[in-house]
Amino acid sequence: MPNMRLLLLLSLTLSCSLARSVDSGVARSGVGIVGPGSVAGDQQFPWQALVRMDSNFACGGSILSASWILTAAQCVRGFSRFSVMVGSTYASYQYSEQNKWQEIGSRQAIYHEDFNNSSYLSNDIGLIQLSSPITWTAYTSPIPLPSLDASNTFSGWPTTLSGFGSYGTNGWALSNRLRYVNLVIMDNDQCAATLGDDSIRPTNMCTPGSLDTPVGACNGDAGSPLVVLQGYGLVYQQVGIVSYSSMNDCGSKPTVFTRVTPYLDWISNHTGIVFPA
Repeated sequence: MPNMRLLLLLSLTLSCSLARSVDSGVARSGVGIVGPGSVAGDQQFPWQALVRMDSNFACGGSILSASWILTAAQCVRGFSRFSVMVGSTYASYQYSEQNKWQEIGSRQAIYHEDFNNSSYLSNDIGLIQLSSPITWTAYTSPIPLPSLDASNTFSGWPTTLSGFGSYGTNGWALSNRLRYVNLVIMDNDQCAATLGDDSIRPTNMCTPGSLDTPVGACNGDAGSPLVVLQGYGLVYQQVGIVSYSSMNDCGSKPTVFTRVTPYLDWISNHTGIVFPA
């Protein structure tokens, strides 16, 4: 995976991934927003989840239902226990208001049977079933997924990336707050040409980076949601899952996502959630 990195930092194999390690029991990861990102409001992204793995590593995720979290395969493969935090814009319990914070254990985790960790993270999608259901509040709600229309590539659509974690270009300046940045979804051919390789598949999507003003995902971003506004009511829907980004300078090259649409049947088969046609 030349010049690119996974989004799960300090993995057991020490690959340059972008999930963030947890230091002294304080979660320091999720999505690291590089660039002119903003701190999220309390109810702005109620589907956001922070996933801790075996108390040592963390990723981002999103709420699909009261019992299921959507994340990246790299975040669940090789781990047996998970703790999922929802309802707070802070990554640390000590800063979060108790009436907002919910932390729930896991019953099981599933990752795609064709996930390939050695070839640009193909099929980088996973699910976590919670041990008890999320309580719906003003700070928690599920994120809808798009329809089964695979012809919609979302190329050129405005989109929003949100999450916790690293926000400096070197991947080490950490944020304890949920942050977000507005981007535009790239054409896949343009993304492949920019990266200069054949890693981009129809099951991927990209947002651009910039050498002048780095913007995109960084360490701790794996599994976090990319959303668009669509439909008659202009509701948010999740179209992408953060997968990998630049190895050397976060935000200097495109961020690569798992495209959600090709995996709707896979998600439905495992969760029982039915999506619109």
